[in-house]
This record gives sequence, structure tokens and C-alpha cells, in this order.
Amino acid sequence: MFRIFLQSYARFARLVFYSFFRSRGTLGELGLRRFVLLCFVVPLLFVSQSVHWLCFLADEILFSAYRKVKVREPLFIVGVPRSGTTFFHRLLSGDEGRFTTMTLGEIYLAPSILERRIFQGLGRVDAALGGFGRAAVESLDRRFFRNLRNLHPQSLFLPDEDDQVLFPTFHSASLALLFPFESEMAHLMRFDEAARPALRRDVMFFYRRMVQRHLYVHGPDKRYLSKSPAFSVKLRSIRETFPDVRVVCNVRSPYECIPSMASLGKFYWDTFGNRLYEHEYRRQFLEISHSFYQGPMRVLPEWPEDQCAVLPYAELVAQPRACVEAIYARFGWPVSGEFREFLAGQERREQRYKSKHVYSMEEHGISHALLLDHMRDVFDFYGFPTHPDAA
Repeated sequence: MFRIFLQSYARFARLVFYSFFRSRGTLGELGLRRFVLLCFVVPLLFVSQSVHWLCFLADEILFSAYRKVKVREPLFIVGVPRSGTTFFHRLLSGDEGRFTTMTLGEIYLAPSILERRIFQGLGRVDAALGGFGRAAVESLDRRFFRNLRNLHPQSLFLPDEDDQVLFPTFHSASLALLFPFESEMAHLMRFDEAARPALRRDVMFFYRRMVQRHLYVHGPDKRYLSKSPAFSVKLRSIRETFPDVRVVCNVRSPYECIPSMASLGKFYWDTFGNRLYEHEYRRQFLEISHSFYQGPMRVLPEWPEDQCAVLPYAELVAQPRACVEAIYARFGWPVSGEFREFLAGQERREQRYKSKHVYSMEEHGISHALLLDHMRDVFDFYGFPTHPDAA
């Protein structure tokens, strides 16, 4: 861990140096808005991650037994973004007797055991005093994430992508939004192939420790549930780290996924004040999207059938309960009565749901012909219709 700690601060320093002194001509070119944002975010990142590292050290002293927790049959949900991974993740997180998963609040505010114990203690005190503190936090939470309500609902209290738990190492793919430098981030988009072996081992060692910490707090008898499209390019590393892992890969036609991804990505891109060089942005966006498709295509056919499954988006949204039950049967897991009732309720809710997220490919300069040419292997592998009207 000490080596990872030193490497993390060296990487952070390099990313900050690129942001202020090597950004000309890149997607992260320094403009006024981005300069102001960095002046706020860089010190915040430094302080917050330093606090987390101090708490990780405290964990080694106060809660060293966490290192003995066995991670048994974790389930990883992967796939290209906007393919139903979030919906499926939140469905499975309802099986509280089997799974435990990280919320956004745990990922960002309390990744260590000590921090979680502190927040748990504060929660008990607040509940004894009437719960006013939690009500205030929930109100702020709704206000903070209100602009994402129709794009990608988020909350500190909801399960989220745990690739972000790698923030302290500065090797989370999510950091590409803040530090969009291809030379520094490309290896995260093709992790199994492009990252150095030593770096792969260090990052996955850190991630395993984070999962052990989570299970130590929430129950060593539980199965860990992960969801992150960024892990689509880490599947070999994940199986080396967790040999009995189970993986579900969500799939959806690029004709549907890519415009939805581009719309959400544009929102984040504008939020971080990044430069929109349309041709370069489109090139990198398509390459990253393609790599998220290709990761499972290359790896999962090599795995035993009882360790992986492919879940088409259309089937998931049409019959979520049947899809979950089929995957449980494939992995040899029983479905409890309580979870069946939960699934039935979620299915009724999904049938009433209508997305308010409106998007099109053309507004992002991506034609059907360009997409088909760039991702022909994806269409062929999954048998997606190549004619736009058929899709």
C-alpha cells in the first residue's frame, strides 16, 4: 500500500502539471472557466484524498482484521454505458440477503472503515435527535443532483459505479472528465492490454482491499456487487484478482447507446469546462466506447458458462424479473420470496416509466454510417441490426 500511496501522489502531481502547463491543443486546454474550476477542485482533491489515505492507515491499525475477509463469488456488472447497467445494478441491490454494494456516498465520502464508523456514529446521534441532519443532507442531495434527474439519476444514498473508489490512486477512468489528456488516460481505457503489469497488480490490489473494507463493515457473509462500465476493460485483471468472480455484461445496439452516451457525456464535459474540439472529442469518444464493447467480446468467450452471462437491454427492460431469475439460475443461486416480491414491484414500476432523456446522433456529428464503419465488429458479434430503421 505504501508504494501505491507514493505512486498516487506522483500521478496527481503529473495530472495537475499537465492541466496548468501542458494543456494547449488538448481537450483539457486551459480557459477561464476551466482555470477557475481547477483552482477549486485541485486543492479539494488533494485534501480529501489525503484524509482518505490517513484513514486507510488508521484502518491498518484499528481494523486490521479486515484483511482476513474473504471475497467470495463477487458479481460484476459491466458493459458499455447506457446499456441498462444502472437499472440492473439497482435491481440486484434489492437482494439484500445476498448482496452488498457501495453507495455514492461511501465511494466519495467514506471509503475507509474509520470514516464509515464515524458517519454511522453521527447517524445514530442524529436519529436520536429526530433525524434533522439526515433530512437536511437529503434536501441538499436532491438539489445538487437535480440537473441529472432526466439524464442519469444519482444520489449519495444510491448504489453507484465503484470504479470511482480508485480515486485515491488517481487511476479511476472517471478522472478522464477532469483530466482529459489522452497520453495520461489511454491506458485506463484499455487496462488489460495497455497498463503495465506492475500497475495492474497495484491497482487491483488496492481495489481488493477496498472491497474487503466494505465487506468488513456490511457483512463478510455477503456477496459483493459491483457495477462499472469501466471494468469492461479490466475483466482479465478482475478474474486474476477474484478467481471465482461472476460477470454479467449488459449489451445494447450502438445505434441506441452511442447517442445516449454522447448526450450524457456532453453534459459532464460542459460541467468540467473542457474544450470541445469536435473532431478530436468525437474520435476519442468513439474509441473509448468501442473499447468498452470490445473488452467483454474478447474475454468472456474464454470463460466457463457458469461464470458469465450476456444480458440484452431490450430483454432487461421488457422482462426484468425473468432476466434476473434466469441469471440466478445460470449461476446456481436461489431466489428468495422477498426478492421475488421486490422484483415484481420494480417490474410494475418499469412498465410505467418513460424516459425524459431526449437525444439524437446527428446533433453530435455521428452518422449511422460512421458508427457502423467504426463498430462493424460489435454489430457482427452481437447480431445487432445494421439498418437504422430495423434497430
